Amino acid sequence: MNGTSHISDPNITIPAFIERAAEKLRGEGSITSQVLVFIKTNRFSEEDYYSNSHLIHLDIATDYTTALLKAAKEGLNKIFRVGFSYKKAGVCLMGLVDREQVQYSFFTRPSHRHEILMQTIDHLNKKYGKGAVSYAAVGQKALTLTSREHLSSRYTTSWNELAKAR
Repeated sequence: MNGTSHISDPNITIPAFIERAAEKLRGEGSITSQVLVFIKTNRFSEEDYYSNSHLIHLDIATDYTTALLKAAKEGLNKIFRVGFSYKKAGVCLMGLVDREQVQYSFFTRPSHRHEILMQTIDHLNKKYGKGAVSYAAVGQKALTLTSREHLSSRYTTSWNELAKAR
């Protein structure tokens, strides 16, 4: 699972991608043991090019959004450099396994309270629309990042967008 975007501030987009990826994980009944965070500038720009990534290994495989946000923030803090205009940022969740196939030890069991919280948030977002309940780390700016204003027309897949002859 991954998410990428053309952005200027990865501190806004990375949490939004993590929140969405965690929701997808839960929907698929999976958990992740690794989070990869990456950022890059425009390689064709006059400015210096910078690209970096960091892989975070989680102690316990999880789909708990808060734990994934914390890991992604840790990774971003290691690679983020002030003064660059970033073109792309993204996350990849790796080491995915089926939630039902994991055998935990007595000390590494996931919290039942966390599971209930995540189910509640997912239910509310499904019922009232994407982003109805969100984490403060994601913020309101992230909701407008994936705006669909600049999409090209879908002449081959949508009758409503066919060119009209005069």
